[in-house]
Amino acid sequence: MARTHYFPGDGVHYVWDNELRPVLEIEPGDTVVYQTREVSDGQITPDSTADALATFDWDRVYPLSGR
Repeated sequence: MARTHYFPGDGVHYVWDNELRPVLEIEPGDTVVYQTREVSDGQITPDSTADALATFDWDRVYPLSGR
């Protein structure tokens, strides 16, 4: 029977590494619901000013789902 899985919001990493364990394991026909993170991982918002770049953590750029 197909199931729906909800991807946890904290299931993220910042590198490609096939040794990282998957957050979910699913079966054929299952559905996964998730929200993608934007490229700065929340460091830049509509309220940010240019000053935000002084503390920008480049290691958090392009978060990947799947930690």
